[in-house]
Amino acid sequence: MLAIQLVNRMGNVPLISIRELTQEDSCQLAAMLCEDYILRRDLGIARENRPTGEKFGQGIRDWCRSRNASTYAIVLDDRTVAGTISLSHIDDKSHSARIGYWIGSKYRRKGYCTKAFERVTAEAQSRDIERVRASIAQDNLPSRRIWEAHGGYVVHCEDEKVTYEIELNGCVG
Repeated sequence: MLAIQLVNRMGNVPLISIRELTQEDSCQLAAMLCEDYILRRDLGIARENRPTGEKFGQGIRDWCRSRNASTYAIVLDDRTVAGTISLSHIDDKSHSARIGYWIGSKYRRKGYCTKAFERVTAEAQSRDIERVRASIAQDNLPSRRIWEAHGGYVVHCEDEKVTYEIELNGCVG
């Protein structure tokens, strides 16, 4: 904890980590989804949908089971949850998966998603996943930049979506 405080006093970016969701993480994320109107709009969440921590956590667990997925909290300095990132549609035969994420509007454009992306691709490699993909809205330039900065290339365009792929062993295209 002392090292984290020293880093923060120097004005650097906070320590970014990912971890499996805890109940406290689910509560923070549910509160964020209730209060962050920009995030709600971006995710297409209806105004009347206001999850509790318990409902959010159960929804994530159900989603993970149905999509062979693992969802992680994006955590700043080991305490503040800024969003989620997931590996889903994990296919052991093809050694592939999809990556998806969202981050609260006040945490955007600070490099947090980029660091979480690096952490989740390292996790994917540790699980023998060789290729990751994501479908991203064409107008979501920040997300597209993350993929491109990490060697992602476009494999498909359709209906205002762009599908990116990254070969985690370093071979692109």
